[in-house]
Amino acid sequence: MTIKRLLIFISVMGAIFASGIAWFLAESKSDIRADAASQVSLDIYKSAWGQLVLDEKAKLDDFGPLGRKRDFWVTANAEPLNFTRSQNASNYFTDYSSDVEGIIVNPMISSLIDKNVGEARRFLRVFFGPSLQKGDLLYYQIIDAGSMESIYCRKSLRSRDFDPCKGIYETSYLGLGSRYDLYGKIIETQEPWFGFEKKTTSDSENI
Repeated sequence: MTIKRLLIFISVMGAIFASGIAWFLAESKSDIRADAASQVSLDIYKSAWGQLVLDEKAKLDDFGPLGRKRDFWVTANAEPLNFTRSQNASNYFTDYSSDVEGIIVNPMISSLIDKNVGEARRFLRVFFGPSLQKGDLLYYQIIDAGSMESIYCRKSLRSRDFDPCKGIYETSYLGLGSRYDLYGKIIETQEPWFGFEKKTTSDSENI
């Protein structure tokens, strides 16, 4: 092979090698961009999902013992549907004197204790009704802390294909376990719990 042909061969091989490096770098850059775009999309999705969970939790908090309408659950509150009590800290007409004596004067609570669900339903309908009608709540359920059994359950009319009040579902709570684990935790800590509930049958799963 002459020197001229050798130089041409080296030049061609150099060009091929340079092209290969350029192609590899372009592919790597494309992969990096794709990975970065995927990560950004994932971060946006996680952020949006997290905000959605926080927004829904804020709505649910209103119905709990620490929410805006918390006085609905106070045993010493003789007017559970008078929500101005918890909104006006300077309401001098608020009388919880029976709380000191341990007397239950809340008609909704006493009705549930006496298993008079019909009387309790009237208060529960006013308390939960608007949110059930709008679909802000899927359902609510009153549980007997002693027997762990459901006393009363009501679902939104908007939920036509899924009735969480039916006893056919096996209920578990993500991160905790069965409903007995959840109720035991609430009774032990005396604190409200927020999380995801899963209701399953042999051929369906709802969260």
